[in-house]
Amino acid sequence: INNFDHPHIIIMTNIDPTYIICGRGPRNYNHEGNVKFRKLIEKYVHLYSESSKGKKTELVNTLIEEIRHDDMKFMEFTKEGEWKELTLKESRQKISHRFRDVL
Repeated sequence: INNFDHPHIIIMTNIDPTYIICGRGPRNYNHEGNVKFRKLIEKYVHLYSESSKGKKTELVNTLIEEIRHDDMKFMEFTKEGEWKELTLKESRQKISHRFRDVL
C-alpha cells in the first residue's frame, strides 16, 4: 500500500531497500534507497542551483514523481519503534533540504 498523503495509515516493520530513511548515521547513509536518492539529487543539483524559486518547486515535484515511479518512499522511525511514511509535504521538504545541503 502506498498512501503518500496519509502516512498515519502506513506502519511498516521491515526496512525495504526502496525506503529513503530519514536520520543520520552510517546505517542510513549507506542504505540502498538513500544512495539512490543522493544520485537523483546529484543528477539535478546543477539545474536546481540555477533555477528560480518557481522552477525549484517544479524540480522538487519532478523528483517526487521519479521517487514514486521507482516505488520509493521517505520513511522515518517513530518513537513507538515503527516505520512511518512521510507526507508529501514532508517529502518535498526533505528533497529541498538535501539540495540546499549539497549546494
